[in-house]
Amino acid sequence: MFSSVQSAVRNACIKSYVGVQSCAAGVKSRVLSERGEVNVVAIVVLIGVAVVLALIFRKEVGDLITGLLATIKENAGSAIAPSK
Repeated sequence: MFSSVQSAVRNACIKSYVGVQSCAAGVKSRVLSERGEVNVVAIVVLIGVAVVLALIFRKEVGDLITGLLATIKENAGSAIAPSK
């Protein structure tokens, strides 16, 4: 019985090792592929655009958030108070 447990553990270890190796190979191929480089550049450009828009509309976004929080604060009591 002990040898069957050892065999099962050994087989499980081998399967997990092979799974990790194939996963690592898949990640490596995606990172090194040319298509992946285009996606990285696109993501960096989109992040840059989002930062620039946030800087341009900083005051408007701040006013919007302040107004929303004030409205929530004013109406919070009526949201949890039981209706009569």
